[in-house]
Amino acid sequence: MRRRHLVVPCALGLVAAACTSTQVSTPLPAASAPGVTASSVAVATVTATQSPWSIGAASYRRGIDEALTWANEHGGVAGRRIDLIAETVPATSSAAAIETRDALTTVDAFTVVGASLGPATSTVATVASRIGASSSFPIVSGGWLPPLAAQLQVLMHDGSLGARPLLWLPPGTTMTVLPAGVRDAIGESSMSLASAVRANPGATLVVGDDLVADATVLHDLVQAGVTPKAVVVVGAMLAPARDGAWLAVSAGIDPRRLSVVSDVPTTLPPSWAPLVATLSARAGGTRAATLGVVVGLNMVGAIHALGATPTRVGLARVLDAAIAGRPGVGTVSVSGSVTLVPA
Repeated sequence: MRRRHLVVPCALGLVAAACTSTQVSTPLPAASAPGVTASSVAVATVTATQSPWSIGAASYRRGIDEALTWANEHGGVAGRRIDLIAETVPATSSAAAIETRDALTTVDAFTVVGASLGPATSTVATVASRIGASSSFPIVSGGWLPPLAAQLQVLMHDGSLGARPLLWLPPGTTMTVLPAGVRDAIGESSMSLASAVRANPGATLVVGDDLVADATVLHDLVQAGVTPKAVVVVGAMLAPARDGAWLAVSAGIDPRRLSVVSDVPTTLPPSWAPLVATLSARAGGTRAATLGVVVGLNMVGAIHALGATPTRVGLARVLDAAIAGRPGVGTVSVSGSVTLVPA
């Protein structure tokens, strides 16, 4: 069963009306997009109520809360308070898809501020894009990691993807450019993927971090008598070793055949680092908390860049490129260092 909470991030002891410290001299437009009023912008996050392991969802949410609280204390975005709608659902692809659609169409949130679903993270991004909205994910430009295609390029160059990599992502996923040498099996059925693996017995099967979909297709391959020589899991994961262990058990494959590539942020612009450290410490100081803070601040900066009449189309354009500036004004795209973590 889902749970929804409306959170107005604000300093402890302050009432909601006092969150926005900047006064505007002229009335703002009443609405320019779903979730936008003259006084507020509603954003949503989709978080798992349970998962096979602790994925740091609570810390991640606290990080987002701290970032939005800080923003509201400093004038919100273009004079508007930021309200956070927290959708909590079971960690399944179907639940994530349903609640993402609900948040963006029924509740009319302006955008999705990341997600922490563990096994089903990429589902939210895919559904949001189909609706014409955006999501500030660690795998998206403007977040704290480069896009998945850029990560694959690095991993291909350093050999982490193994021999003749074959990339599989869930049906409906889009990727404009694949690195040279990576074969495209995105969206293929289990039957066609099994044929491709049989034809390339020495190839590495590369999957993304939507672990529910990954486990399903790998289990289907094993049931069909096809086991890849090696499987590499890539993407943004909060608990890479536990992700890999769960995937191996769920798919029924030898964990020695599987490895997980986890990207970790390296540096932030000097103007960002002190604030991120402070807010992250308030949220618990974990990696998940830091991710929530950076994603939250990035979204604040992106909405700020849209001015008095934010639109979903405009936000998508802003998130495609980093905007230099202080936290809350600009956005950052931080390159990650690659670490191979055995399952």
